[in-house]
Amino acid sequence: MAGVNATMATIEFLPNGEILKANENFLQLMQYDLSEIQGQHHRMFVDPEEANSEAYANFWTGLASGESSTGVFYRRTSEGRKVILNAIYSPIRDASGKVVKVMKMATDITKERENMMAGEDLISGVNATMATIEFCPKGYIMKANENFLKLMQYDLSEIEGQHHRLFVDPSEANTESYASFWKCLALGKPANGTFHRITANGNQVQLNAVYTPIRDAGGRVVKIMKLATELAQNPGLSAVG
Repeated sequence: MAGVNATMATIEFLPNGEILKANENFLQLMQYDLSEIQGQHHRMFVDPEEANSEAYANFWTGLASGESSTGVFYRRTSEGRKVILNAIYSPIRDASGKVVKVMKMATDITKERENMMAGEDLISGVNATMATIEFCPKGYIMKANENFLKLMQYDLSEIEGQHHRLFVDPSEANTESYASFWKCLALGKPANGTFHRITANGNQVQLNAVYTPIRDAGGRVVKIMKLATELAQNPGLSAVG
């Protein structure tokens, strides 16, 4: 318990949801003094719409009957700020097996979850408006969105596992500059510019594109993401990529 209290936000309730006590981590996170919450019901941390729902009533009925609950929960601080908690609600029994209280242990994942949701929204926006494709660091195709497949006139099954040179004129694909292009991407150096590519039907398309190396937690490049938009034909523009 000393270790839990040092690292997590904890609060204890009666089986009906009435607050017994909370540690300093919880009080700081939720912006309350203990005197403000002791004896109050857990619903004070919950949006009214949820607090009045059948699911919320069933949540506490389940805890009171000894069923633990784990997951991600949305709660409100004293100032109305939303916090997102990764939490465990654990019913505590006495020697006879009767549930006498419920302990909640939680960690604040608000920033991580909001960053993740922002990233998902960004990716959704990109996929809705741009042609995207992902490669392993050696240039082999991992996946592509519908915009890319439609633009290049392929099905995913036709390109998955193939090399990027599939879209490149042979006179460019066999050059030292093309090999160097992929070596630099594999080392983590991004590339952007205007690129000429060949569709499945042999038509040439001109793309304004960014090739972005994606790293894992250890800093190793694990894939390359390309974001592209088609440009009107302009013979005066060209690049390797």
